[in-house]
Amino acid sequence: MKNRNYANAKDVLPPELLEQIREHFTGTLYIPGKDEAKPKTELIVTLAKSGADAAEIANIAGVSVRRVNQVISKKRRRTWEWIE
Repeated sequence: MKNRNYANAKDVLPPELLEQIREHFTGTLYIPGKDEAKPKTELIVTLAKSGADAAEIANIAGVSVRRVNQVISKKRRRTWEWIE
């Protein structure tokens, strides 16, 4: 899994924005980079279709095996396409 840089929100966000976020959510919050999520999801689906197992996909994509299974499951529900 990739090493990620984490920062305290109070150190990087304006106080007004931090308060707005607190109105909606308190806890650990992941905010993906601008175009980070879609290519990673597409990579996971492509690798799954090619027959790679979840552990291999997780290692290549830099996500957990659980996340790989979530992406594949969501793809199945949306398209009724079976990915082996």
